[in-house]
Amino acid sequence: MVMISLQIWFELTLANMYLHGFPEPNVVEYDALNLRR
Repeated sequence: MVMISLQIWFELTLANMYLHGFPEPNVVEYDALNLRR
């Protein structure tokens, strides 16, 4: 289950970077903290 969550998070992060053209550290960090819980 953890691997699936990481895969989804990774895909969403790539999609986010692709759509916006630049990474969003605040959003990525926030999502990572939520997945750790």
